Amino acid sequence: MVRRPTMDEVRPVADLFLAASADQVPGERAVKAARLLGGGTREGQTHVNLLLARIFAEILEAECPAEWRTMWGVPNVVKLIGMGDENNLEERYVAAKAGKGLPVAHADAKARIAAAENAAVLAQQYLKVLMKAPDEIAEFTAAAEDATGLMIDHVWGALWMACAKARELT
Repeated sequence: MVRRPTMDEVRPVADLFLAASADQVPGERAVKAARLLGGGTREGQTHVNLLLARIFAEILEAECPAEWRTMWGVPNVVKLIGMGDENNLEERYVAAKAGKGLPVAHADAKARIAAAENAAVLAQQYLKVLMKAPDEIAEFTAAAEDATGLMIDHVWGALWMACAKARELT
């Protein structure tokens, strides 16, 4: 049987991820907690990921400063996480991995950066649907995953980074 944690069970995991982005706890601790809640199954982990996306979206909606929102009042995820602002994302990614003893090819770096940029745009759309038509969020999530191939973990990752940035700004 697949375990489906509640929003209240997943909220502390979201808090751990935010604490990790503020260097208050190791990031591995947050990842381990999320995997534990998923119960070791793909379906369980997908459920946790959906709840993380929802929690980070709610936090972002509540805490995002007005100047970091789109003209529709939706938090601007792309702007918050800084995608497209820098020309040297590939070099920074490769250097960061090398600094941790994890060599990476430039082609892999380009692919991961492209996925992150796409996830930021998709997270932006997720927020808009969640704020304007919350009853359509399940349909949107399934359609977006089918159309883009991006998994919900990419979306909650972009929302998490945007939340961390919004908290830095306030």
